Amino acid sequence: MKAALFIIVSCILGAIGFAGLSNDQNTSESATLDAKVKRFMDSRSGTWRDLNIPEVDGKALYDIIVQRKYKSALEIGTSTGYSGLWIAWALSKTGGKLITIEIERDRYDEAVANFREAGLAKYVDARLGDAHELVRRCPALLILFFATQTRSGIQII
Repeated sequence: MKAALFIIVSCILGAIGFAGLSNDQNTSESATLDAKVKRFMDSRSGTWRDLNIPEVDGKALYDIIVQRKYKSALEIGTSTGYSGLWIAWALSKTGGKLITIEIERDRYDEAVANFREAGLAKYVDARLGDAHELVRRCPALLILFFATQTRSGIQII
């Protein structure tokens, strides 16, 4: 994996559905979201830049999250949102949410626009700022931690 670091903390959690929706509604909404995300990803195929992960890694992240039914994830280094799209898409299946942190305004803005256009914004808490400071304010229990880059000074404990 291209400059990627995974730390996965297992946790026993039951899958939950969307509150107030029947299984038919949930399935229909999930299929609609899947189609929207796939259209978005296909429309951007081959255009992702910077230090985004390869598609195969995005699919692996998706599979890990869905199979293990993770409900929360923290990503440090949003970039333009490619890895976050895969993570948020998977979390849409488990009832979870991604917290993603980016320090550069241009990348943050592009990522937020990508999350919206793909239909995944409600599964993402995108934060602009220095991860050294913002990570201290994240929930104590994280199920998946994903860093696309390591920068000097970030310590993983």
